[in-house]
Amino acid sequence: MYSFTDVQQGLPPSKFSPPVIDENRCLERPRLLDNLLRHGRTVRLLSIQAGPGHGKSILAAQALAALGGHQAWYQVSREDHDPVLFLAGLDCCCRQSLPGYRGETLQGVLERGEVSAGDLATPVNLFLNALKEVRQGNVHLVLDDVHELQGQGAAAKLVRLLIESAPENLHVIITTRLPVRDLMSINIKPMDQLVIDGYQLNFSIDEIIEFHQHLHGRCLTSGQAEAIYRNTSGWALAVATAEPDCDVQYHDLSGHRKHILLVGFPVCRSCVPRVVCRYQGWQRQRRQ
Repeated sequence: MYSFTDVQQGLPPSKFSPPVIDENRCLERPRLLDNLLRHGRTVRLLSIQAGPGHGKSILAAQALAALGGHQAWYQVSREDHDPVLFLAGLDCCCRQSLPGYRGETLQGVLERGEVSAGDLATPVNLFLNALKEVRQGNVHLVLDDVHELQGQGAAAKLVRLLIESAPENLHVIITTRLPVRDLMSINIKPMDQLVIDGYQLNFSIDEIIEFHQHLHGRCLTSGQAEAIYRNTSGWALAVATAEPDCDVQYHDLSGHRKHILLVGFPVCRSCVPRVVCRYQGWQRQRRQ
């Protein structure tokens, strides 16, 4: 049996909070935000999917700030492998974040232990009915790090039901290291979804120039920016730690020697090779 009070007290406040956007350290990217704003109020599902270090959560937070209206942020983590706790957490999140959301009926069935992993459609519909009561505009619900649900069939099913049955005023934004199709099979029309992938998240040469000017106050030449792009493919984490005069080498999965141009901001030089290994591990996982 799951008590709403127990769930509320057991979950950290950060689970319901987007990352803080430091304008001095984060670059606003109109190329991506304009696309999100064009579709964010109409599509049912907006998925931002790429490996670690691409700035998925920051982009989702920037999109929320630009979209305005009613919004809720939910950080998916290990406790959400239990679909009942997952649903109770979502209910708690919306109670704190959405004016007009009540959900007493859902809370009642949760507290009475009437929800099971084998029958999620009924409680999901109760949750969606409560969201319909949030009037005056759209509701944007961010599910951050949905890749945490990989291999968790019941919890992934809950997300699928939530998206497929979403009312017109609900728009779900997902961030994930894995493509949504690898996590769950969602049956919605292509026009009802928008995908931002790692290729789109990679920095362009112009964005690299702007980023280093904005972050470091450093004016790169076109040649220097092209060298950074050539060595990092625009990967955000590597771009953030790159400068022309410090060259660190590593070997990619195919054995070819690669270079990353580093500076100790915001990641120290000793940490970056470990981050590269994490990124390579993610690439290896995607290829299997």
